[in-house]
Amino acid sequence: MQFLLDYDKEHHSEFAYTLYMYLTHERNLAATSEAMDMHRTSLVYRVKRTFAIRFRYLLMNAVALRPVSGSF
Repeated sequence: MQFLLDYDKEHHSEFAYTLYMYLTHERNLAATSEAMDMHRTSLVYRVKRTFAIRFRYLLMNAVALRPVSGSF
């Protein structure tokens, strides 16, 4: 997930760490928010934002790799 690390570096965020903690705690929001000393609502926002960033990355790559019609 290098793109997420790159995003964090560019935007001074911690979405990669949030995803790591979320997966480490077996996708349990209560356990993750407690371990990160963060309100559950804030964690939900970060998890949703992480998946939105990932989706945007995948979509951008899919558009960039799409063949141009008539190029064959």
